[in-house]
Amino acid sequence: NLAASDNIDLTSVTTYRKFFLDLAYDLDMSAVPSLVSKQFGENKVFSQEVRGVVKGDRITLTVGANYYRDHQFFNFATASNGTNVNQPYTSPRVDSKLEAVGVFGQIEFKITPELTLTGGLRWNSETTNYIVDYTQSTGATGAVVAGNYLTGKVSDHAFIPSGGIDYKVSSDVLIYAKVSKGYQAPGFNGFPGPTATIATSFNAERLTAYEVGVKSQFWDRRATFNLAGFYYDYKDLQVRNTLGPGQIETTNAGLATIKGIEAELSVRPTDGLTVSGNLTWLDAHYDNFCEIALISGNTVANGNPACTDAVGRAGFQRAGNKLTNAPEWQGSVAVNYVAPIGGAGDLRMNVSYSFFSSQSYTPSNEPALSSGNVSRLDARIGFMLAGNGPELYVYGKNLTDERFTDYGLRGLAQVALVHTSDPRTYGVGVRYRF
Repeated sequence: NLAASDNIDLTSVTTYRKFFLDLAYDLDMSAVPSLVSKQFGENKVFSQEVRGVVKGDRITLTVGANYYRDHQFFNFATASNGTNVNQPYTSPRVDSKLEAVGVFGQIEFKITPELTLTGGLRWNSETTNYIVDYTQSTGATGAVVAGNYLTGKVSDHAFIPSGGIDYKVSSDVLIYAKVSKGYQAPGFNGFPGPTATIATSFNAERLTAYEVGVKSQFWDRRATFNLAGFYYDYKDLQVRNTLGPGQIETTNAGLATIKGIEAELSVRPTDGLTVSGNLTWLDAHYDNFCEIALISGNTVANGNPACTDAVGRAGFQRAGNKLTNAPEWQGSVAVNYVAPIGGAGDLRMNVSYSFFSSQSYTPSNEPALSSGNVSRLDARIGFMLAGNGPELYVYGKNLTDERFTDYGLRGLAQVALVHTSDPRTYGVGVRYRF
């Protein structure tokens, strides 16, 4: 970081990372293993960003550019015929090279001391070259099974604008409105399976987001209240599906809409005591999504009509269904209290209650793979020695022993695979910060 002058700051950020993965699994742990698998991977990432900020009396200008390069390589070896871990790597083999360049700028203009306009624009360009090689897959007997050799290139360019307006009603109240474009780059399916006929790549996900809100403080700034309303319009929403063992596909779901309101309130009535809460209402649903029906039967209609996806595969139309992991209502209330005990240290107490309404884990919204309405009570009490010393505490999580499905998928048409939340837990701990 360089202060070129009193009103110009320059920043350069350089990153290089290299990551290796080398694993071997013996799931049986006997002299002759029933299943052995190995994985080897390497990931090299380099990024460079340069940006400058120019501050004037009424205008603040930020400009910059960045470069990103990512090379990933993964190779697998699997056998179920009792071979040892020295078996050669066969496939799937996934090799990809990504290069991305971005140029961006933002300007903040104070029309008056209370009114500020903000506008920004980013240009993004990226290209990915990939290879997905299943030509030497190992079958159930250990024999080599010929598979697909998929190679391709995914490239995209996008202008991503944003704009907003802020108005200070007073020194403690700010109202704002903003609109922006969101973007998630296209990509490819790295593990489609040796004989899969799925699309090897998927398009960029694009979002138009609108938000209005107010941020405020009152009662001598002992209380904070924030309120926001938002509307998100997705196009080519990227959805990840598990087609079968070792087969993962990302597709574009078409259209989806999310709208909601969120509120936050925090009050500090006395020194050491803070009461806070938040509440969110969410309406998130698919506007157009043809989810393919798999041969294994792990995609069910659940009352949705039949459809045909972009590459001609039969499926079910999920338009009108809730997005996954998107409860309509969620919120929490928490009480925190810190009380000095002479000069020895602080007594620290926390109680929190949270809840959310039923959320679905699959686009079909079937009840067997949904959470149901959930509430949870947690508590913690501890003592921290003076001088930021160690803290000894006791805690309880999920004190009402609420059990619910926190993840689910369908293995076959008749089999729902679910994970149940942790039961009531409690314990003692020590924490020290240094």
